[in-house]
Amino acid sequence: MGTLIPEQALRIFHRLLAHGDAQVAVMPVDWSDWGRRYRDVSGSALLARLLDGHDGARSGKAARRSALPSRADLLARPPDQRAPALTEALVPSITATLGGKSSTVGLDHPLIDLGLDSLMAVELKNEVESRLGVALPISVLLDRATVRTLVAHIVTELSTVDGDSTPVVIPRVQRVDDVAERLLAQLEEQAS
Repeated sequence: MGTLIPEQALRIFHRLLAHGDAQVAVMPVDWSDWGRRYRDVSGSALLARLLDGHDGARSGKAARRSALPSRADLLARPPDQRAPALTEALVPSITATLGGKSSTVGLDHPLIDLGLDSLMAVELKNEVESRLGVALPISVLLDRATVRTLVAHIVTELSTVDGDSTPVVIPRVQRVDDVAERLLAQLEEQAS
């Protein structure tokens, strides 16, 4: 990352004053150079769009293909086979995100202790959400998550979304108009 010359910085500042954005960052970045310096993350799916067209940035590491099954494939399995299948697929996916060997990823070992940082957590979250169509809050990953707790969370989300669990009953809420009508009827009865 470089610096802006004062004239350039003033022109950019003037243009930004016309926008309503609360926070903005402006900096010149040579993405080819950045990709060479930070090879560990230059293959990240999150950064792929920024690095597209900069062959030097991506030459050290190609974007990986997800090891996770599709949502349909996982739901096609009987419910008791989903967790084992997901565990088997999630370990290589987490390993690839961490850039390590799958032998280091234990089922009950907190991912944060293996080096999971916030960028990796966002990458893993996006992969899980796009492949499996479930919500995975980033806080779940950063709160000492393990493979086992992630699998449990994902399987629960799949079950909830697809109706395998008991449906939640929402009580009928009284509309203001209904309540007002009843009160008026009571007042009329008392007046007569």
